[in-house]
Amino acid sequence: AFPFFKNSVLPDELCYLKYLEVSVAVSRPSRYAGVELGPGSTGKRGKFSFLLAFPEVYELGMSHYGYLLLYHILVKRSAWTVDRAFAPWPDREKELREKGERLKSHSLGIPLSEFDVIGFSLAYELSLTNVLTMLDLGGIPARASERGEESPFVIAGGALAANPEPYADFFDAVFIGDGEEAIGEILEVVEKGKEKGRGREEILFELSKIRGMYVPAFYRPSVGGKPEPLRPGVPERIRKRVLPDLNDSPLPEDPIVPAMRIVHDRLGIEIARGCTRGCRFCQAGYLYRPYRERDASRVLEFIRDRAPRTGFDEVGFLSLSSSDYSSIVDLASVSLDILEGHRISVSLPSLRINTLDDRLIRQAKRVRKSGFTVAPEAGSQSLRFRINKDITDEEILETVELVFKNGWKNLKMYFMTGLPGERDEDVEAIASLAFRCRSVAKKHARKFTVTVSVATFVPKPHTPFQWAGQIDRKKMREKIELLREKLGRAKNITFKWHNPDMSWLECIIARGDRQVSRLIERAYRLGARMDAWSDTFSPEKWEKALHLEGIDPARYTGPKKVGSPLPWSHVDVGVSEEYLVEEWRRFLRNETTPDCRFDRCTLCGACVPGGESNIFSPPLELSVRENPSGQEKPPAGPSAVSRYVIIHRKKGKAVHQSALEVQSLLLRALRRSGLPVVYSEGFNPRPKVSFPPALPVGISSEKECIEITTSENLSPEEVMRKLDSQLPPDLGVVAVIPSEGKFTRLTVTESFALKVTREDYERLRESVTKALSPFSLSITPRGGEMVITVTHPLTTPVAGKIKKALLDCGVSEERAIITKTDLKLEGEVSSEREQVHSDKQSTL
Repeated sequence: AFPFFKNSVLPDELCYLKYLEVSVAVSRPSRYAGVELGPGSTGKRGKFSFLLAFPEVYELGMSHYGYLLLYHILVKRSAWTVDRAFAPWPDREKELREKGERLKSHSLGIPLSEFDVIGFSLAYELSLTNVLTMLDLGGIPARASERGEESPFVIAGGALAANPEPYADFFDAVFIGDGEEAIGEILEVVEKGKEKGRGREEILFELSKIRGMYVPAFYRPSVGGKPEPLRPGVPERIRKRVLPDLNDSPLPEDPIVPAMRIVHDRLGIEIARGCTRGCRFCQAGYLYRPYRERDASRVLEFIRDRAPRTGFDEVGFLSLSSSDYSSIVDLASVSLDILEGHRISVSLPSLRINTLDDRLIRQAKRVRKSGFTVAPEAGSQSLRFRINKDITDEEILETVELVFKNGWKNLKMYFMTGLPGERDEDVEAIASLAFRCRSVAKKHARKFTVTVSVATFVPKPHTPFQWAGQIDRKKMREKIELLREKLGRAKNITFKWHNPDMSWLECIIARGDRQVSRLIERAYRLGARMDAWSDTFSPEKWEKALHLEGIDPARYTGPKKVGSPLPWSHVDVGVSEEYLVEEWRRFLRNETTPDCRFDRCTLCGACVPGGESNIFSPPLELSVRENPSGQEKPPAGPSAVSRYVIIHRKKGKAVHQSALEVQSLLLRALRRSGLPVVYSEGFNPRPKVSFPPALPVGISSEKECIEITTSENLSPEEVMRKLDSQLPPDLGVVAVIPSEGKFTRLTVTESFALKVTREDYERLRESVTKALSPFSLSITPRGGEMVITVTHPLTTPVAGKIKKALLDCGVSEERAIITKTDLKLEGEVSSEREQVHSDKQSTL
């Protein structure tokens, strides 16, 4: 293991060393391999160190826009070493504990306890036990009160900061609000404090002076009530930090591109933050006020200059409701015009039903039509109006008509049960509306699916429904069963529901006080892990923890009295309590509240005279709409077509990548390289790249090959230079060979070296000989290794056959390490043009 020490300066070449021995036996080992594209993946080295932690698995953390945005800001701080960390899956946690290893940072492999500051991005209540897992594996005390002067400062932020009390005991500080500007202030306080030799408490006191920063140790907790300051000089209420202008939030110029497929596998561009609709159940709609749009011209500038170079094949416009964006039709149209030639699509998530029209649907129609999502939330129109979701049944059906008429085949509909004021007929209306949508779909499509997803309502802090209670779990299951009986066997309808136990636990934590910290820690000690995942969630552990801690869950799930102090009353998110009370009363009176964008100001308190306010994008200029690229289009004409066989490595960390992940990374590297790869025709064009049979996970290779087709005649040197510059060293290019034959008809001679014990040699030799008997085969011993040389058609998955032969004779992968050492292609591969090698001794 490489010895890392706090504040050490690390050389760039260390970034791809294999710091951790990750077993291929763990699920998805590529989560931990750290194979990525982009300079940001290597981290930066400086005097101080900051770890950005996400308490979930890698593919979720790398899909979270706020997390990636902060990392993009942090890596520009020259004085700071910055890296990331993610929660390990339980099998990886078990492996670390059995080996006695610490959890380390993702790219640089630094133990968590060696960082100066650890910042957790908290997005979901059911991820909090993962925070304790990461701290424990990192060698950091779980409770802030138990940390010494040498311990890292552990800070939290994110959506859960709206009520920091349930997890306050685990964090030295909690930041509330927009972090783009505040993150620099936090670093400066820590930097100056350490340089001047200040103690831990003194640095925390300086942090408490930053707007939006809450230091729990300086407040006296109250069971079910508002925490009170313990130390003079700290604010009685913590005021949320607001970034006044979204144009000041940077867009990721060169984002990290993961090798593995992540949940939101696209380039996210935040076009708006906040919402003015005022749905009474929606916490995000109140937390992120005021509403701020990024200028459309700046979005287009980024799309034109940066998006094609990232490697992603999809751009997603991010906001709470992208169809509410002022210039969404023009923005979508011009963006598609710019990106069409680069074979990059545009996704429009979060489209609000009553904002869709023919113009927007026509733009959405130009991209892949995998599925369309709408969120009526309640089945009946009357209940939708009571929760201030002013969407009629007719508007929903008109939207469904537009969707299926324009070629979509899959419709997803999201609903909630257990909303305040809900009756049985409101639940039955969910099924009725689904059947009506199915009838509309039948007019336009023979094969289609309407998916109905139902979750139980969770009353959240800082919403008008924060005083409402949650229905008990028995009623949750009854409502789900009612819908399952009506929809479970219906043709063309798929019914899904959220686990009621998860909704119940989410409510306890979301509305919790400081005592819930004890509950979370107890559940963790009982083995609670990855509670957001159905296959690892265990409600029994949480019920036992509640019993052992003597906590009555009804204290948190039951209704609250208007006017009584709440555990989150010391947090000021900008929307006044008076406004929330009035909204609650309007709900009781069956009254709706108009959208302040189109009506009068509702006096919610989020807009401050002379300060923060709603900001809208100016319309795009006519010249931009007519000529989005800003230049004359080149004339279309026939292009020469050339093919190249590219030989590349797969070693080091890359051995943990699956074949599909390696293919995805190579395709993205090709896109980043700017090589003119030819695409297929049709609705969903694909790059003309051919791959041989997959190399199994865990097998390293000195030489793998792919074939690409380009629209220009390029020298092999240029192809190699452009592609190799975009790949991590573990997947680097070895050689480029011009190709004139048919790739799939080639014959290949491959050599494999197996490190085996003397007692395993003979039975493994027999098993391999049997598996590869149809081919020309040579097996020889060489200094503790078995060398296998086999000639076969390129399309034969020989590496997989060797691995299977190894397992068939009872030899584990730990006892026989497989390495592919050589590759020779035979057939019509190369023309008279020169072959380019990075290593002149390579055999091709």
